Amino acid sequence: MEAFELRLWDARIGRWLTTDPKKEFPSPYLGLSNNPLRLTDSDGGSTDDVIFRDSNGK
Repeated sequence: MEAFELRLWDARIGRWLTTDPKKEFPSPYLGLSNNPLRLTDSDGGSTDDVIFRDSNGK
């Protein structure tokens, strides 16, 4: 179990153990808008969009 700033994460089951304090999503336990390949959540409270680009900007 990992303690983020605002929530507890259980990597073993891939789920938050506490509800979303900002209530961003319909499900209080949902994280990253169910899109963990594109989004990050560094503190357990808000989702950030991540776009990776190569040296050519693509």
